[in-house]
Amino acid sequence: MNSWSTLVILAAVGFPPVEEAPGAFAGLEKEVRLMGRPALLDALDQVAVACDVKILLDKPALQGRWGEMEPKDVALEIIPKAGSGTIVLRRLLQPLDLRVVKMGDHLLVTSSEMALSRLHGQRVSISASAQPLSDALKDLSRQTGATILLDPRAAEASRLAVTVSTDDVSLEAGVRILSELAGLKMARMDAVLFVTTPAAAMAIRQESGEADGNIINPGPPVMVQPVPGVAPGPGMGALPAPRIPLPVPEIVPAPMAGGNALPPPPSPPARR
Repeated sequence: MNSWSTLVILAAVGFPPVEEAPGAFAGLEKEVRLMGRPALLDALDQVAVACDVKILLDKPALQGRWGEMEPKDVALEIIPKAGSGTIVLRRLLQPLDLRVVKMGDHLLVTSSEMALSRLHGQRVSISASAQPLSDALKDLSRQTGATILLDPRAAEASRLAVTVSTDDVSLEAGVRILSELAGLKMARMDAVLFVTTPAAAMAIRQESGEADGNIINPGPPVMVQPVPGVAPGPGMGALPAPRIPLPVPEIVPAPMAGGNALPPPPSPPARR
């Protein structure tokens, strides 16, 4: 079994939610001191064990970066000094142009290009019955680990009661739906989903060049496999089935003269 299928030790950093559920990522505040000169796989394992957290690798994104190279063979450019789990993760991943994002109860290590797509494209369920918008957004933040911020200028609207029930929508779509029900708009600001007034959201989009209503593409499905005995995180897929080689076509040699060759064609009749 290769290291792609054995890693997937779990933890969290990156984007603190509006109101984080206690316990899931508390261990990241513990001090981590990496031993020896570990490669990427070993370093992540050490952080996961020291902080008692879960870390998943985004296999498609990382294979797109390194091809067939496996994490156990990826050398670290810098061995971070001792520090909190959050700081050590950031320092060891940044030189490799990787990021780690919270996804529910675990961390996902992915490429910088895919980080926001993975974070904002994760699937959620919304069940709000006459619930204040601010509370409904906090529930989404707890589900996903994403940062959802409410603009103080929209404080009055955030207290409006919303009622909606939907399943299997992206996080970003869910935040947009809830915001619309309260007469507000959502704007993306890097990893933050910012809920604000329509006028402020339009100004933010114009500054960033983002089109109104342009929901982020979640990218290809996340393909991971957990360490034996550890269940995969929400929305995690299985490794793709092994590619079955096509049968090699049988090559029939051309007949040789004097062997099983066909007889030569008859000679044309002689002219008189």
